[in-house]
Amino acid sequence: PPKETLPFALRDQEARTARWEDYRGRVVALTFLYTSCVDLCPLVAAKMEQAHALLGDAAPEVAFLVITVDPERDTPEAIRAFSQKWGMLGKWDFLVGRAEELQPLWDAYWVGEIRQEALGEGPAPAEEGYLVEHTSPVHLIDRQGWGRVVYGSDFLAEDLAHDARLLL
Repeated sequence: PPKETLPFALRDQEARTARWEDYRGRVVALTFLYTSCVDLCPLVAAKMEQAHALLGDAAPEVAFLVITVDPERDTPEAIRAFSQKWGMLGKWDFLVGRAEELQPLWDAYWVGEIRQEALGEGPAPAEEGYLVEHTSPVHLIDRQGWGRVVYGSDFLAEDLAHDARLLL
């Protein structure tokens, strides 16, 4: 069944305030990533870029939205570099905030418990090598703000683009 979205007020990659209301009237493809991820996040980012391309002229009517799962390290510079690397610079909003602001969103959108783990021999997860364990569901939300479809990270870009067109 449709699921009502959770309101938020976060900052985008340009440090502007972004609220859920700003996206009303558009179909939204929402996911949860972090910029230094080496496995799942690049895969989801690439599929989001493919879906954006498949939408063609309809792409501006779909808001591609990412919320961080690594608020301490996803800086504006890191977000710009990640967005450019995956062809989404200027095509999505990558939102950040404090963990306390993000936790209700992580809970509401089935991201799971966020855990940071150090890789190899390092004194702390804050060092270069770390992973943030999380899930990356992609939620497709209609123009009225109701969640209509949830994809796993193994979704097909064609399916996302097709379903977004149906909601348009």
